[in-house]
Amino acid sequence: MAKPRPAGKHTIHLPDEASITLTSDGKGQNDLESDGLKYEEDDDPATAIYNAAIDGVESLVLAQWAAGIDVTTPAYQAALETTVEALTSNLG
Repeated sequence: MAKPRPAGKHTIHLPDEASITLTSDGKGQNDLESDGLKYEEDDDPATAIYNAAIDGVESLVLAQWAAGIDVTTPAYQAALETTVEALTSNLG
């Protein structure tokens, strides 16, 4: 099993005041909180599809953080921004 990520917190700021905040307690517990990425739930199936796609991206970001991948680099942030923009263009 991989060594736990050291305790810490990092926020990835995205366009339109959206963000993803990652935390680790240093004992193997890692969490993700996002703000401004998902649409408010409604009866439109497209909303559910978009939000599910964002859930997938959030899960991948959390898994990468937990695995020790450096999500603090400008290249990582640019890739994440491009991913969210593509989802919004194609599904939003």
